Order: sequence, then C-alpha cells, then structure tokens
Amino acid sequence: KTLYRFIHSLSLNMTQWKIHKWRYLLIIAFFSNIRDSQTFTTFHLKQMYQGREVFRTDLAFQRTLAADYVIDIEESSQTWRGYRIEDVFMKKDKSGGCKAVSTLCKVWDEVPSIPSFTLVATVNGDKAGVTLDNNLDNVSPKLVAVLSRIMIQWSTKLEETKVASFKLPNEKALEIAHHITSGEFAFALFRPLIDPTNNIELSEMVTQDGTILGVVPRSLVHRENLLHRGIGVLVIKDELISVPQEVHENGYPELYVHRRTDTKRIFPSLYDMFVGGVSIAGEDARLTAAREVAEELGLDRVLSDPNMLSDALFDCTVCTSYNRCVVTVFSCSFISDSKDSIKWQDEEVSWGDFVKYDNVVASADLSIDRLIKEKKWPGEIPANMEERIASSSKIGVGERNEWRKWDYVPDGLLVWEAWLDFQKELV
Repeated sequence: KTLYRFIHSLSLNMTQWKIHKWRYLLIIAFFSNIRDSQTFTTFHLKQMYQGREVFRTDLAFQRTLAADYVIDIEESSQTWRGYRIEDVFMKKDKSGGCKAVSTLCKVWDEVPSIPSFTLVATVNGDKAGVTLDNNLDNVSPKLVAVLSRIMIQWSTKLEETKVASFKLPNEKALEIAHHITSGEFAFALFRPLIDPTNNIELSEMVTQDGTILGVVPRSLVHRENLLHRGIGVLVIKDELISVPQEVHENGYPELYVHRRTDTKRIFPSLYDMFVGGVSIAGEDARLTAAREVAEELGLDRVLSDPNMLSDALFDCTVCTSYNRCVVTVFSCSFISDSKDSIKWQDEEVSWGDFVKYDNVVASADLSIDRLIKEKKWPGEIPANMEERIASSSKIGVGERNEWRKWDYVPDGLLVWEAWLDFQKELV
C-alpha cells in the first residue's frame, strides 16, 4: 500500500509520470506479483524482500499436510504422493523449527525413492475415481477415505461436467447427482464418514500457498490434522496497526489479551493476544475475522463498519501436533470513547483487558523461553532469543508485572513470531 501511495503521489506530477511511467508500472507489477503469489510464514516460508534473498514458497510445487505425511501434488498426472514427514525432513537443515513446515515449504534435498502411498484420480465423462497404488497397510484406511474424497473434488472441479458416480479405494461406488461445487455434494460425499446427527461445519483443505483442494467436515480436519485456512486478529485500542512500531511516535497502542477458561478442552487457562478461528468453506478470510471478533468479544460493529477491520496484513503457516493452518492476520480497532464494549463468551474467556504493547512483547518472549526450556516449543528457536529475554527482563521493573508469568497458547505465539517478522520486513 505504501508503494501504491508513493506511485500515485508521483503520478500527480504529469511531467514526471510521462517520463518514468513505465518504470513505475514495472515496479508495481513486480511487487504485486510478490504479494499475490507468496505468503509470509512463521518459520518459515520467506520471500525476496528489500533485496534480501530468503526462503520462500516455490510455486513450481504444490504440497499439503495430513496426519504424518506431506503430500506432493502433481496436477499434470492427477497424482498425490504421500511421504512420511520424518523420511523427507532435511537432517542437514540448520534452521530448526517445525519439521512439517520445513517439508511443506522448502525445496527437498532429495525425494524418497518410494512414497508411503500414491493416490491417482481419473475422470471419464460422468464418472470419477481414485485408486491407491500402494498397499493399504502403509497408511490408515480412514485417512485414505478422507483424502480420496478431497481428491475427487480437486480433480473434477477443473472440468465443466456433472460427475455423478465415484469409485474410491476399498469402498462401494457412490452415486451422487449433485454438481461438484455444491454444498450438498460435499455432505453426500462425506456422509459415510461422519455422524449425520451432529452439527456439521465444513472447512477447506489447502496447499502451502492457500490454494483450496476441497471441502471437508471440520471434525475430519482435526482428526487427520489436515492443512486448512484460518485467521488471527489483533484487537488494538483506538487505532489500526499497519505500519512498523518505529513509525508510531509513542510506540504501538495497547493490545487486547485474554485468558481461556479452565474448562476449555485445549489449552485451558492459557493466554492469547489473538482472536482466532477457522474459515468456513467458501468464506472470505476478512468475513471470518469479523465473525470471530463479533462472536468471541461481542464487538458486533465490526460486521457493519468496514473501517473497524484492517485489510489482510500477511499470511503465515502454523504447524503443531494438533493444528496445521494457513493463517491470515488482521488488526481490529476498538474505540475507547465510543459505544464499543467487549462482552466475551463466559464459556470461552475468563479474563481479558488491554495491555501495553511492550508488556505483550515481553510476556510473549518469556512464555516462549519457558516452552524452549521445557522442550515444548513447536517453532524455530529465534537466533536472538537471549537478547530478547535480556531486554524483556528490563520492562516494567518496579511495576505490577503479573504478565511475566503468563503462559500463552503455542499457536498464538507462532503467529506472534510471524507478526514480529512482518514488522521487521516493513522497517
């Protein structure tokens, strides 16, 4: 956005614009291509930025994650090859961090000679099928059942045809008379795998760059730990954050931090600086962000006031043993002298308040340090961690500093690390 404003300001001088317009247009095209085709990640997909070459998404390959496998997608042959993450992980990789992210996003040193399983899709008129090339003993039948249904969607949506008959590995043929893109089709496709009496919410399995592969019930996303779409929102007091901290004369404004209830199934009593959530199938990330802020904090104005929520700031990939998500990050402004009031869900949140930005930074650093020492940190260990801890230890001296003992949700901390990297890139 800064680049576009700069170009626009120059274009007001018509003489300069006429002389240099092609140079400006090329600059716009170059940076637009980077923003549109690549994503920021936690640790890391990285990109060419300000002349520095770092790791990035290579669109020459498409991959996704499911259970213990990284899946290499070959569109030309309609083939998915699944490799155990442990078999692909580069032992010489010194960047550390999550093995799943490393195998998902980096160019592999070498490809294992034999995949753990291979799925091949075929489409012929109104019939489609998926075959399993390897012995089913190599992979869970339940995982094959889920992946083959997603692969059917991925392979048939490329054709303008109404596929009605499907053959999946080790299953009876399915007869479905709905178009491939309809919600009814997805429900019918997955009906044999789910309890129809439960409330079924659909989300989407994606590749490393957020490309949608297919619709899948959310319960199966979590059961098989599939890579999917989600959002994270920083709620800021009185303004939006979209530029580096150094640009703010008095530093960043306060951030909203909340503590999860002790009855939560996952991470009870831990803190988070993000409002987070999973995108429903077909739902734009910005709508997901607005919906989650309204649901979790009761800030309903965000659903009707477009100025309350920022545009998407960056994307990052979070991988843990229970959650793999391509997260789109936003900021949301809470106006303290307006009618805005935060009313959290009692079953979700036990405490929440706005906290000084520097205190959030320091408390997050201390929380990460504790996870590292306990060997529970799921991300890359920051190279400057000792320096960060030394700096954080000096913040709030002589003040009430309960925040020093806050333990944060690891997923939120991974997104927070991506946020800090994003800010560095903008400086």
